[in-house]
Amino acid sequence: MVLWGNLVGQLEHKGRPLPAMDSLIAVIAIQNSLSLVTRNEKDFAGTGVVIVFLSDRPSTNQKSDRTLNTVAKLRGLNGCRSIVNTT
Repeated sequence: MVLWGNLVGQLEHKGRPLPAMDSLIAVIAIQNSLSLVTRNEKDFAGTGVVIVFLSDRPSTNQKSDRTLNTVAKLRGLNGCRSIVNTT
């Protein structure tokens, strides 16, 4: 919880508050040295999270977490642990 509070406090001090769920996702990724596979790169910028942006994923197609992880592996992230954010 201390890490979460520090992250939220730092971002608010910089004038860019982060929604609660996004801040929790960011802290889980940071704490566990995970990459975040997401199309929502903007919200996680400045958090210190390693972001994998999947720009070729159609916004109208609901892909499964497994498919997103497969794409990440094909992009050279083989063996990396990741959190998949499908928003």
